[in-house]
Amino acid sequence: MQGGAAITGLGAISAIGHDIPTMLNSLRHAHGGITRIEAFSTEGLTVHHAGELRGWCATAHFTPAVAARMDRTAQLAVVAARQAVADAGLTPEQLRSGRVAIVFGICAGGIGASAGPGMLSLGPALASGPGPLSDADRDGLERFRDTALYYQTEAVAADLGITGPCLTISTACAASTSALSSALTLLRAGRADIVVVGGADAWSRGTYAGFYSLGAMAEGPCSPFSQDTGVTFGEGAGCIVLEAPEAARARGAAVRGMLLGCGTTADAHHITSPNPGGKGLMRAMQLAVQDAGIDAGAVQYINAHGTGTPDNDVAETVAIHRMFEGHEPPVSSSKSFFGHTLGAAGILEFIASLLGMKAGFLPPTLNFTAARGGCDLDYVPNVARPQDMRVFLSMSAAFGGVNAVAVGARDGTPTSARDAARPLEPIVVSGIGIVSPVGFGVEAFRAALRDGTPGAGPITRFETEQGGCHLAGLIADLPARRLAPSADTRRMDPFTQFAVVAATLALKDAGLSGKIPPEKIGLHIAMCGGPSGSAQAFAAALDQGGIAGLGAKYFPPIVFATVGGQVGQCCQIRGASFTFMDGAGAGLQALAHAHDFLQQHEELDAIVVIAADEVAPMVFKMQDRLNALAQGGTPALYDLASPGPVPGEGAVALVIEREPTALARKGKPYGRITGLALGSEGLTTDDTTGSALADVASRAINGHSGLPDVAFGQARGAAQQDAREAEALRQVLGSTVPVTSLNGQLGLADAASGLYAAAAGLLALRHGETYATFGATTPVPGLDIVQGTGRTGDYRRALVLGASPHGNSAAMMFEAVA
Repeated sequence: MQGGAAITGLGAISAIGHDIPTMLNSLRHAHGGITRIEAFSTEGLTVHHAGELRGWCATAHFTPAVAARMDRTAQLAVVAARQAVADAGLTPEQLRSGRVAIVFGICAGGIGASAGPGMLSLGPALASGPGPLSDADRDGLERFRDTALYYQTEAVAADLGITGPCLTISTACAASTSALSSALTLLRAGRADIVVVGGADAWSRGTYAGFYSLGAMAEGPCSPFSQDTGVTFGEGAGCIVLEAPEAARARGAAVRGMLLGCGTTADAHHITSPNPGGKGLMRAMQLAVQDAGIDAGAVQYINAHGTGTPDNDVAETVAIHRMFEGHEPPVSSSKSFFGHTLGAAGILEFIASLLGMKAGFLPPTLNFTAARGGCDLDYVPNVARPQDMRVFLSMSAAFGGVNAVAVGARDGTPTSARDAARPLEPIVVSGIGIVSPVGFGVEAFRAALRDGTPGAGPITRFETEQGGCHLAGLIADLPARRLAPSADTRRMDPFTQFAVVAATLALKDAGLSGKIPPEKIGLHIAMCGGPSGSAQAFAAALDQGGIAGLGAKYFPPIVFATVGGQVGQCCQIRGASFTFMDGAGAGLQALAHAHDFLQQHEELDAIVVIAADEVAPMVFKMQDRLNALAQGGTPALYDLASPGPVPGEGAVALVIEREPTALARKGKPYGRITGLALGSEGLTTDDTTGSALADVASRAINGHSGLPDVAFGQARGAAQQDAREAEALRQVLGSTVPVTSLNGQLGLADAASGLYAAAAGLLALRHGETYATFGATTPVPGLDIVQGTGRTGDYRRALVLGASPHGNSAAMMFEAVA
């Protein structure tokens, strides 16, 4: 598919309505939803308002058992998605077809609701010592585990029965606008025919505390661009259904509007403040209208990010002036209606713009008195304005310097350069950066794989005597300042150090350091738990000092997008920036998306793809008490008697480029990406046939004349998951293709495991060697598991595949470059 996508379904729940008709009525009649906070006490504090949901009853949508178990963010996401899917008229059979994808943007999610008292309440269960957990302690640990951001998206996938690609994006306050861009990428790449795309976040004490510590919140309901400053937070979820226009027409769907294009950039300026000149946001607008195939003059309205903070509102105003040069359209901020809903903000504001366009009015900016200094646009104050509108922009800006802009339209797809079919150039991996328990840099990593150097060993960083697992693959003595001399890593948490060093090493390995304009390089980061050590420190500080006593230094590091912001600053990366959240193998998801994004976006020459993990004490102990780690032994990969995995940490960065570009500059690619596929099972873990992963692997291989020469899996010592992967490999490869996994040697670094495997696969192609699987002493029969000291051979094609415990799977084929 080229061009834009048809919008065939809408769903929303927020402080101004629990459905689309109520939301439309509130926008039309300027009924705001910001009221005094009821969720927790604000006595003794200066901020008492939020856009909380009123009249929300979870059991009206879920059974009591499900409502009690499901995180509030997931509840809101499911309800908005159900509305959108019903509006689109999608059937259960269509949703289960594998051709429907889901992308959700989430900022804080369940983690936001659990930070502080939720996280700290784990203490008694974690300190209870060896032996069985009480039912109450087990329930508490499992509830906290299920607050991971990707569980929110997968709860929606499970509820709807979606089995196509499943992506969770966390670019902070731009998350759901970034999700729109990713959804369009999936459609254009042919990965899906339909994408359910949205955003969600629940209001929480933890989120309130974090922003309160920054002094950024308004004492009354927010008034963007007006004299009173500060942001007011809210909660909610929004969702739309996107389809290729021809597919929507073929099934007779009613088209609610069009998503014509998106633009995404990074400031590389500061992790919490926008570039004061609005340069990154202006470039995002330019790229969005270019992607949509329209001129800037076609834009008739802008729904601004409009937080109410002085820095953001002025920078946004400057960016709009620079973009439109005297022909600025009207601008308003829908956050004045429902507050800043974090991960849901972008999609709710896009829907608000769409509803106004279809009904013939511009949504106003509420609470507006007089424009503050530096804000001199038409902000549609206080009252909706009748106007015939055909094209609008919806803009987001976020922590980490992420900017994302979406172009919406009433109908039709304007003639676009993208409509002219052009051959897609192959994508190659031209640089690798490694921070691993067995070494730093490509050569040290390869030598350790070849020599069988163990990476997992006894834990000395924190106490494990009360638990059952005492091993991990930890990073020791990382010389960050030597490996990344241009970065000030002294104040970074370990997780961010891993990511910055890996990115620096990859750019150097590719020969691109300082050779490409920062605007021509993009960034994709994948993570599972993110900077868990920083989250633990935030929770402890909140417990000790309360909201009023929380220091400002604790909050920014726990916002996932700030990792990308620091990488961008250190490595000068100002192109499109995405942060992906998932379990084991998340790095492969990010790499697949980066491949498709780079093929479609000629403004970029390269993308740095990073996956990083950190073993933090509290998360380790939680996993250990839930018996999710090796209990009293070492992992036995592809072995049904394995005691479980041991965790690992580190980071991998891959630089990808278009092959002709890499070769023209005399680069030396490790290999080209020749096939990829994504799939999901919607939180299903009962399947023992491996059929879902086998299908994904087969689709990645499809089109090649024969099987791969070597395969790298994600076996980790978890018996059920390893058995599923083994069965999938047997179905696809039989017993003739050598198979290996690095997770016994390195430990299971959730997000990075897929990119560790990809790096090893690329090294196998370059050097004609493959590496042994640690712990594969009595593997399940029917596979050629590489054991001993590895092998040598003429390896021209490598398959890398894996699935998370909750059913998200990915596979990718690499081929040697002659």
